[in-house]
Amino acid sequence: MTKEKDQDSILDEIKKNLRYAEDYWHDNYERGVEDKEFVTVKGAQWEDGAVARRTAEGKPSLEFNLCRAYCRQQINTQRQNRAQVKVVPVDNGADADKANIIEGLIKDTEESSDAESAYDQAAENAVYGAIGFFRI
Repeated sequence: MTKEKDQDSILDEIKKNLRYAEDYWHDNYERGVEDKEFVTVKGAQWEDGAVARRTAEGKPSLEFNLCRAYCRQQINTQRQNRAQVKVVPVDNGADADKANIIEGLIKDTEESSDAESAYDQAAENAVYGAIGFFRI
């Protein structure tokens, strides 16, 4: 019973930490989504209802999206110059052969898991919404 209670308390602590993290980052994620929509969605540079009001009044709703070109430039630069993992032995007990094996395993994992897509998505989210990451 005590082992089961310990596991339940650990699980409760994990759930509490997850809720805390989600609440802590919620506003930043929401602003990131809003920023991405501002750049990528047609009409999103206007306030809600403004386009409909202008259309009803017979006024044009022009939009000159200058941000998109600069964002795409940054994203494409990242795609052309992807960072790569380099494992380097650094202390006395380090072995260059082991480092090469580990580096090979990492590269194999990258290739078999379509890591480039994750890297691209993380870069796109970082450029558009200021938060970009991927999980390993």
